[in-house]
Amino acid sequence: MTSKKQKWIGVGVTVMFLSITVTFVYIHLQKQALEEAIVSFDQQQVEQILDRPFIEAEEQWMDLAYYYHNTASVISLYEAGLPLESEEWIKIADTSSVDEFQKMIELGAPLDVKQNDRLLIEGLYGMNDDPEKWLIAHEQLPYSYWVKYPQLLQIMVTEGNTNAFEDMIRRMKPEDIPYDEVVPLILRAYQPQMLTVLREKGYTLTTQDIAYAKELNVQIK
Repeated sequence: MTSKKQKWIGVGVTVMFLSITVTFVYIHLQKQALEEAIVSFDQQQVEQILDRPFIEAEEQWMDLAYYYHNTASVISLYEAGLPLESEEWIKIADTSSVDEFQKMIELGAPLDVKQNDRLLIEGLYGMNDDPEKWLIAHEQLPYSYWVKYPQLLQIMVTEGNTNAFEDMIRRMKPEDIPYDEVVPLILRAYQPQMLTVLREKGYTLTTQDIAYAKELNVQIK
């Protein structure tokens, strides 16, 4: 091998080494910048870094975004392919805005999840939540879901969410509505509008219902 060839081989090795080193430093700095962007809620920076070459989403970033309640970054990282634990997704679904919730659903986040027997949708029925979120869930979940979890109607009654209750009753078949469990709860919670919704669906008050209402001093029109 001539000295000239050896020289060019040496140059090539040096260039390759420098290229690898620069790439390594570049990736390291980008990762640092992304973590800082998550903590500072700089969403534009988060999205820009995730779109840059050689940057692959890492699970610790999702943990960081979740820890800081940075829902926008959680969504970007989810879109980049990182998973969300059921517990984390349930919390995000409960605290996110309508637009953020809708985005997660569009990205394929499941609605039929639960953690410690608590269904995701239960957190959407609180009166302080945006009604559009439970409406999105009502429209997306299959009918079999409501047949499987009839107790959700009871949760709506307990939360006093008449709009959600009315919407769900409108969607359900009369034979699938657990009247025996729901009607006494409605009477105890004194939710006359919900009772009206059931009667408009075709339910007829039983003598037991009327007697129980009388016991509770609930006026039935």
